[in-house]
Formats: sequence, C-alpha cells, structure tokens
Amino acid sequence: MFWLTLEHEISDLIGRYEEYISNREDQIIDLDEDILANGKRTIVVVGVISILVILISMAIVIISANSISKPLSAVTDRMKVIAKDNLSNELLQTNLRDKIGQLIQSTTEMSEITRGYFKILERFLKLSAVRIMSYLSQLMK
Repeated sequence: MFWLTLEHEISDLIGRYEEYISNREDQIIDLDEDILANGKRTIVVVGVISILVILISMAIVIISANSISKPLSAVTDRMKVIAKDNLSNELLQTNLRDKIGQLIQSTTEMSEITRGYFKILERFLKLSAVRIMSYLSQLMK
C-alpha cells in the first residue's frame, strides 16, 4: 500500500509538474509574442521618426540655402548693374551680421564710393569745359 500511495503521489506530482511546465511554456510563448509585437511597433515608430527627421532636415536645408542664395543673387545682380556703369539703383540694405552681410555692406560702400568718384569726375569735367570755353572765347577775340 505504501508503494501504491507513493506511486500515486509521484504520479500526481509528475502530473502537476507537467501542468506547470505546460503553463510556463504558454507564458513563455505569450511573452515571446508580446516581445515580437513590441519590436514591430518599435520598428514602425523608429521608421516614422526617421522619416520626420529627414523631412525636417530637408526643410532646414532648403530654408538655409535660400537664406544664403537670395542675398548672394541680389549682390550678383547689383554687381552686374554696376559693371554696366549704372549707379542709379537704390543701395542694398541688410540686417545680416555674417559674411554675406559684410559682402552686401561692402558692395553698398563700393557703390557709394563709385558714385562719389563719378560726381567728382562730373564736376571736374564741367569745370574743365567751362575753362576750355573761357580760354577758347579769349582766343577768338
């Protein structure tokens, strides 16, 4: 009888152990499925964030490029106008404090100085013309 009871207890113990193993196996499978689902969600979130970062970076690059190219285009256009001896355009104004702002300021200063030289040259030519006319009129008398 002792053996029977022992055998029954061992059989019961083995049954409970197998049930525990089965439950634990189910828990591990559920945990594995949760981990995989979380991994997939993480991949989607990282992908979306990466795309957003790329789009924001592209927008920043475009804005930066425009903030550099527009003033440079204005200076280039102004230099072309000055090269054609046209100093009648209004002076370029800027609030930029970087190298582009310095370039715009230098272009403005060059334009003002060149205008000053042209005014001096114009006065000189008018004065010379008056003197030549005066000299010629004295010679004609």
